[in-house]
Parts: sequence; structure tokens; C-alpha cells
Amino acid sequence: MIPIAFIDDYAPLRNKISEILEKPPLIYQVHQYENGQDFVTRFPKENYIPGIVLMDIRMSPMNGYETTSWLTLNYPTIPRLAFSDINDLDAIMKISMCGAKGCTEKLFSSLTRFNEILECVMNGGNHYDSVFVHKMVKKYTHMNKEDIHEGFCSLTDKQIEILKLASDENTTEEKAKQLKITVPTFRKHISNIYEKLNINKASAMRNLARKFGLID
Repeated sequence: MIPIAFIDDYAPLRNKISEILEKPPLIYQVHQYENGQDFVTRFPKENYIPGIVLMDIRMSPMNGYETTSWLTLNYPTIPRLAFSDINDLDAIMKISMCGAKGCTEKLFSSLTRFNEILECVMNGGNHYDSVFVHKMVKKYTHMNKEDIHEGFCSLTDKQIEILKLASDENTTEEKAKQLKITVPTFRKHISNIYEKLNINKASAMRNLARKFGLID
């Protein structure tokens, strides 16, 4: 039996997928976790190494980005696959930057195909449901480790939106209005971005946004 760690905060789906994966002809034994915090608390004390970790992206406490970063840092040889209904390039790019080896939708149409995806990632490959997404991730994640700042994975969705405006010539007031936030809130986000990415000027933020594939 191949052990799988499955992290998802929606119990009915988690139980159903686990039931499917443990039925013949598949050869998996599923270990369930309610969220990222549950996983990082329990897993180090448990006596098994998963063949793959499946995890949702939107979870609380400790979301998929944070959990993937923790896994990449502490258990880098364990394959990590995002298993989510989020079909958003930014989210998929972000979790890939955090160390995921792919992303696939929860509502898979073919069990045989889903098993092939698991085997692909467990054997060292990468999988994305979209060829376009796969090409984008491949283009922007093949960079030196020192270029991938650990703080990137801790950026909020709003901070990612601000990074996308790094090359925009609009004023601070115009950018804040575009994002539907106040100017003080915008400036606070900029300060937090600088701190998380260990930078101190706008040009450095633009360079990192470009490296992360958020701007051209």
C-alpha cells in the first residue's frame, strides 16, 4: 500500500476521495488531515512517509501555500500536489513557487487519469491540467533558489495584486482606488511587501514581480 497524506478542510469531500483511493484496484492508504495546521502538528509524530501529499489551497488555519512551503523546507523529497477547485493562474503559480509539483482539479472525470497524475508526480514529474499553465509555471519557476524569496509564499492575495501594478505608472492614489482600498492601507501593504521580500525600494519590487512572472 502506498501512503497518501490528504489535507483538506471539507470533511465530506475528504472522506469521499479517501474512500475512492482506498478501493481496489488502487493501492493507496490515505491519512487524512483537516487543514495545514493539523498536518504540521501531527505528521512529524507519525511513523510513515507519504508517497505524495495532496492538499487544498484555501484552508484555515494554515493554507496550502504555507503548508507547501513548510513541506518543501522540512521534507523536500516528498512529492507535493495541489488538489483544488481554484482554476486561477496566480494561485497555481504561487503554490508552485512554494514547492508544489503540480495542481489538479478536485472534480476529476476519470479515476484512471487521476491515478496517472498521482503516479506522474510520485515518480518525479510535474502535472498541470492546462498546457498553458504548465508552460507558464515551467518558464517562471526554473530560476535559482536564491531568486525565490521565502517571503513570496506569505504574500496575501491583495499584496499579489499590488505586485502586479509594480510597473504601472499611475499614482499611489490611482492604484489604491483601482484596488478599492485607502491610500494608507495601500502604503501599509507596500511596507509589508518590502519586509516579506527583504527589499527597500520600488525598483527591487518591480524586478521581483518580473521574476515571479507577475509583470512583463
